[in-house]
Amino acid sequence: ALSMAKVGNMMIISRGAGGLLGFDLEKRDIAWTNWMPGDDEGYPSGLAVDGEKVYAAVATSRERGFTGIITVNPADGVITKRSKYD
Repeated sequence: ALSMAKVGNMMIISRGAGGLLGFDLEKRDIAWTNWMPGDDEGYPSGLAVDGEKVYAAVATSRERGFTGIITVNPADGVITKRSKYD
């Protein structure tokens, strides 16, 4: 794991090329996995939490590196917003 963040009963885990994973702490089970395509969009690295929202810095191994920030719904792993860095 590159980074972990707790939101409510969910532990969000950033796994780089392995995408994002949501672990339900009450059920002690994996609730969801978000396999990210990577390539030009990059992979999640560092996580930050602001109340109910989870933000992930997204990076790639290509020349430009940092590609932006995504906002993730901690309940289901859906990316609700993507802010590109130019």
